Amino acid sequence: MVFPYAALFAFTALFSLIAFVLVVAFARESHHAQEARAGLRSLAETFRDLRFVAFVGLSLLVLVAGGQLVSTLSVFVVARLGYSEAAFGGLLTLNGLLVAALQYPIARWAERRPRLLGLVAGAFLYGAGYLLFGWMRAYAALMGAIVVVTFGEMLFAPTTLSVVADLAPPTRRGRYMGAFGLAESFGWSAGPFLGGVLLDALPHSPAAMWGIITSLAFAAALGFLIWGRKKRTP
Repeated sequence: MVFPYAALFAFTALFSLIAFVLVVAFARESHHAQEARAGLRSLAETFRDLRFVAFVGLSLLVLVAGGQLVSTLSVFVVARLGYSEAAFGGLLTLNGLLVAALQYPIARWAERRPRLLGLVAGAFLYGAGYLLFGWMRAYAALMGAIVVVTFGEMLFAPTTLSVVADLAPPTRRGRYMGAFGLAESFGWSAGPFLGGVLLDALPHSPAAMWGIITSLAFAAALGFLIWGRKKRTP
């Protein structure tokens, strides 16, 4: 059975609403005395924290790579490799099922490990997964590549939020989260733009195209190692 695209948006809205209700009902956070100053200026002040800025910059490289998952990858799989839209939907379904089944236990596992491990391993797996798309053609191999990308996603995403919370002063945690969220949105937006440029520039060189995207994630993994050695994360 093939569902229309409208059903996809309807289910997305429904589950987003369910997530909202669960967060409101069960999520709890420690409260600290608020500072008198607030607003855009105070948000901009978070970027005076150079260690935080370096972390955001490295994270952006990974987020730009991660942003290829939907738009760039869909064009590549359907238009370049010749698979159907339903086949690409199968890859996204596999991604979603893995996240639904494993994100929580992986996040709990990562919580007990050094933050640096989650950052480096997540960035590396992101890059390795996308690199595979440049060389693989069989559908089973593409499924294997999406599994690697998904494990990178499941490691990197929760670890970044934990690191932001660690870096932020207790009274400015929300401000740091907001600043990182702003940067995260930029990364996910810039990713498809870069992917589109590379699709047009390298139509017959998938290995080179995905290699460039992979290099961003690998560079971030190396950068995190250097960043972590200067002042080790918890």
